[in-house]
Amino acid sequence: MKLEPEINELIESKLNPKTVSFDEMLFGMRNDEPLLCILNDVLKYCKAFLKRYEYPIGKSYFESKQIQCILDSVGELLNCQGGVALDRGASRDSKDNSIMYNIIEFIKVKHEITENNS
Repeated sequence: MKLEPEINELIESKLNPKTVSFDEMLFGMRNDEPLLCILNDVLKYCKAFLKRYEYPIGKSYFESKQIQCILDSVGELLNCQGGVALDRGASRDSKDNSIMYNIIEFIKVKHEITENNS
């Protein structure tokens, strides 16, 4: 999967390559971890919205509610094992929850998505 540059930067800046967290995240990235794919695609959608309408998606009543719902749902799923790990019966996870939460927060801040918008 080709990740958006902002997501790659977040991962590179937050993870130490010599840790289990890095291995888990790399495992998910190489195998298209579904939760990471969702966040990547939400970011792409938010960027496309910004380009088209010239204001962040958080300023749109309808879309901001829907994006907030997706981000909240992915956040709840982070308490579970990643999809790649589940599919392969792996004993390790296929994502790092801390990084995934950072990606969610980045999307919310960058595109002005708040609880008040929804």
